[in-house]
Amino acid sequence: MHEIVKPDQVGEPQAVSRALDALRTGSLVVLPTETLYAFGAAADRRPALNQLRQVKELGSSPGWVLHIDRPSSISRWIHKPNRVLNRLIEKLWPGPLAVRVTMTDTEQKAMRDAFGTETYDETADAGGRVSFRCPDHPLTRAIIEELKIPLVMIGVKPGDAGRELSSALADTHLPPLLAIDAGPGRYRGSSTLVEVSDSRWQILRPGAIAERTIRRVMERTIVFVCSGNTCRSPMAEQIAKLLAARKLGITPEELEAVGWNITSAGAHATYGAPATAEARSVIRAMGGSLERHRSRAATADLLLRADLILTMTESLRQELLDNVPGLAGKVSRLDPDSDVIDPIGGPVDVYRQTAEKIQQLVAKRLEEILA
Repeated sequence: MHEIVKPDQVGEPQAVSRALDALRTGSLVVLPTETLYAFGAAADRRPALNQLRQVKELGSSPGWVLHIDRPSSISRWIHKPNRVLNRLIEKLWPGPLAVRVTMTDTEQKAMRDAFGTETYDETADAGGRVSFRCPDHPLTRAIIEELKIPLVMIGVKPGDAGRELSSALADTHLPPLLAIDAGPGRYRGSSTLVEVSDSRWQILRPGAIAERTIRRVMERTIVFVCSGNTCRSPMAEQIAKLLAARKLGITPEELEAVGWNITSAGAHATYGAPATAEARSVIRAMGGSLERHRSRAATADLLLRADLILTMTESLRQELLDNVPGLAGKVSRLDPDSDVIDPIGGPVDVYRQTAEKIQQLVAKRLEEILA
């Protein structure tokens, strides 16, 4: 017979304590998550992992997913997360998302020392890739926090997300287990598994978080703002696209596919005006194109969706803040020390000088963003 503990009857501290006692002695425990009820085993307890493999009829290298108590805990294992991983963690953890990352040699050694070689070999593949998840269930996270070691967790039954524990434990072939019954999960379907590699990500296993949701949260929008959106800001947009693509090792056309939306607008712009001939000429010489550019206004909707807004002058920065107070914290002047003067009406040489100054300023900003 399974021993079923209900936190709402015995109290959460008692439920956590009972689960910890079992996990520390190398036993499996059935725990709630926001999706499936799952078998849980302490990652450094071989008896529990061996039993988990037998119960789930897994092969010799199942590729355990390590469940951690809070988003910041990944820094114990991955010492320098990249921009893509940081964004996923910031926006979607805790939650039904697992991430697969490649560890450095130092990180691999630390994990091998913590779990033992056999467990490490079942967790990481030959390329040093390992998967992490931070579940969005307070009781299970409290257990992991007290355990001070990640939990390996695998759904008791595929397809039982959002259903009662009794359904998950209906298999008569299961050995007697301690199970924490916290009611049904919030999501149907298992967690989504995403692989992170440098500046890219891809879904390895679809799940509760849809691809469109990941694309939306991964998009970073930078908006350059000048007055009329025919000179400075469109030049800054094109220069930023060229520099960002070069930094990421892709073409400017591929930026949106990896989550970069770099655009421009004018605080006093009318819709549909082309870039000036001088701006088009200068940008063409730099390898970009403004032939299809048409001006647009810096609307509140555009600005509020942006992650970073860079204005050409201090007066424009203040104007945007006065008009849309919600921008505080994400709008600043492109050059913190001085304004980028409007070249409108000047010769091509003035535009070229302005573009070169913008290039220096944008390069510095991108170094900070992509660090």
